[in-house]
Amino acid sequence: MNLSIRPILLRVVTPVALIAVSCAPGRAGEQGARSEPKLPTDIYPASAYAVTVEGREGLQQALDAHRSVRLLPGDYGPGPITLRSGQQLYGLPGTKLRRIIIEPGATGALVSGVQGNVVFPASDTVTRGNTILRTYGAIIVRGGSLEDNLFIDTRSLDVDVTASGYLRNNRFIRAPGQIQGNAMLKFRASPERPSTGNVFLWVNSGAPEGPTTDITGVPELTIAAVDAEMWSFPMKQPTALFVTGPMQRLNLFAVQGGRYDKDPEVRKSFGLIDSAAREIRVFGLTCGYRGQAPDTLPPKIVLRDGNERSLFADCLRYSYSIPSTSTLHVRAFEQTRGVPESGPTPLSNPGADQPVVIEPAGAEQTQQAALKDMILQTGRTMRPWDRPSFDPPPNPAGDDWAKDVAAAPDQTQMLQDRLDKEGMVVLPPGKYYISAPLRISSTKGIIGAGMDQTVIIAKDPNLSMFVYDAQDKTRGVSLANLTLQGGRVGVHLRAEDLKHPISYSFLSHITFRNMSEAGVFMDMPAPGSASLDNNMISFCNFVQCGSGLKQNAAGQKGWGFIDKLVVYRCQFLQCGVGIDFPAARSNNTCSYIECLFKGNTGGAARLKHNTTTSFANCDFIDNAGDPVVASDQLVYFLSCRFQAGAGAQGLLPSQSCAEGCVFEPGASTGAVVVKEPSRNHFYNCRVEMPIGQLNDGLLLNNQFAGHADLSQLAVSVLGGKPSVVASGSPQPGPQILVTGIRAGGPGR
Repeated sequence: MNLSIRPILLRVVTPVALIAVSCAPGRAGEQGARSEPKLPTDIYPASAYAVTVEGREGLQQALDAHRSVRLLPGDYGPGPITLRSGQQLYGLPGTKLRRIIIEPGATGALVSGVQGNVVFPASDTVTRGNTILRTYGAIIVRGGSLEDNLFIDTRSLDVDVTASGYLRNNRFIRAPGQIQGNAMLKFRASPERPSTGNVFLWVNSGAPEGPTTDITGVPELTIAAVDAEMWSFPMKQPTALFVTGPMQRLNLFAVQGGRYDKDPEVRKSFGLIDSAAREIRVFGLTCGYRGQAPDTLPPKIVLRDGNERSLFADCLRYSYSIPSTSTLHVRAFEQTRGVPESGPTPLSNPGADQPVVIEPAGAEQTQQAALKDMILQTGRTMRPWDRPSFDPPPNPAGDDWAKDVAAAPDQTQMLQDRLDKEGMVVLPPGKYYISAPLRISSTKGIIGAGMDQTVIIAKDPNLSMFVYDAQDKTRGVSLANLTLQGGRVGVHLRAEDLKHPISYSFLSHITFRNMSEAGVFMDMPAPGSASLDNNMISFCNFVQCGSGLKQNAAGQKGWGFIDKLVVYRCQFLQCGVGIDFPAARSNNTCSYIECLFKGNTGGAARLKHNTTTSFANCDFIDNAGDPVVASDQLVYFLSCRFQAGAGAQGLLPSQSCAEGCVFEPGASTGAVVVKEPSRNHFYNCRVEMPIGQLNDGLLLNNQFAGHADLSQLAVSVLGGKPSVVASGSPQPGPQILVTGIRAGGPGR
């Protein structure tokens, strides 16, 4: 393709490392050493001191004496229990402790798998470097000073630091989750103690009574990968999905969903954004209403007095209310479709020759300066999230694992008897051999002594090793801390076993080895099949499997879908395909966060009818594929690193949006980034290999090797022809998944 530059007239219309952390507290406002939260290498360590439900009165004493404590399923009461620096508290599905306090100044504390609210009390002493994992409750901050903490798989956030304290550089992953109640993300702060650098990655708005956000006094905030199923429900007072008071910057990235009220008059009462942010940037907003085009409704995006500039890229065509204080309002590559009831709808093309619209009229020189500042984020200090690091997956059975399988003792019945009797079975180190599927559920599962200690091996290579117990009425499956090896499928979720959706499963710290079909298989092909809805798979390894994760949903459109799946810190190594999800009814808002895809022979991901899929801070190394990530729908990539493999022909699908990514040729001599173009957007990326074909797309602040024409601050490409929107030298690097931000207004 012969790309040439032609000017256009502007029309007026970091994760965390597995390290110990310092326990020295600091005072609010002190810079000090950066403390990284600690990720669990064992989700339920046998070395931790066990406290039974009957012994709950001595839980605080046990925690102070032993520092690492594990709890059993059961109700440990209202609490509170206080965690101090370096202390660890582990639970299993069904473990409840309704109030956990993190002591001010604590560092290196860990709460994992204990259902309840986590409270940070008022203090000027900085609480930093702590990990809160799978608590399924509210995070409550009342005047605390929090820095560099990691929250994974919680529900709601209720922060009030107006009188004292602040939040800085905290990461919230799969938080808040689905909840019914008031605003899910309530964040009230004081501008005198700026709360900055906080990122929310993957948010599910599941029917809160108020808006998804209630934000005041916060200088800046970033929210990415949002599934907005409902908000302000039941309707007491119509509100927008995102509501903020005055602030300096609001970044929204990859937001999908909509209100599905039956009454069209009710639908018209609700907006999407109501914000007084001085600067707002929105990339990929596709919330709509069943059967209605967004631009036929009343104003859905309201920017209040005090807003100065805004950028909306690759969003549905909405109506806007823009204040007189705004000097720059940019809309680029608008889409003109509504949200379908089921199944994908192709994206429309933008206007015939005007994909970028800038308002208001006049003052073009001033607008150009403001646009450059907004693209470069002038005055904003940013530190990208750390690249994830991974240990080699354990291999407890060794390379000769299959040698004596036939002669090994069959322990199927022993294990099933223990499951039926005990529910959650804590299995000691050793090799266990099975010849028939083991039946598990949310409250009936196996917890090993570690992926390197406990291994279950299939005696039959055609075996589905674990299935859902059809006699159970719970809604998930539980399995952790072990290696599964040698079957056809590791965890097989079969339609014949399920009469309801699978939700809130506990699949963590599992190595799947040598599964001929898949590590985890969602096999639901019949009409009326159940679905996989709102789950997380974390810290798992898929090694030399046919597919790591696989779906079978052919021939039906009602169910059998996979919605709101978050895959966190998993490795997909030398598989046929890492993720193989060919949906019938759309899979919605699945996200793969800080994962490694390496050496997969058929591609990293093969997706069909998957909407608003995102890959965040993932590494794609030496994968084959045409392309490496294939999809018939737009896919979002944030802070991902690609090194093309020798068998790769293309890297990205025909519709994609990449922010803060790096593309390197690796072992390939002929791969391109985009082989079959449709609509591909690149923001803040560094491309060190051939780009291939670009048909339509918005390019902001990228460096393309060998393409000075594309390496400008802003370029629109329409029909294969680039047009410079803003010239200047790019400074590529992530702007969404970043921390280390100092306070500062737009343009300062």
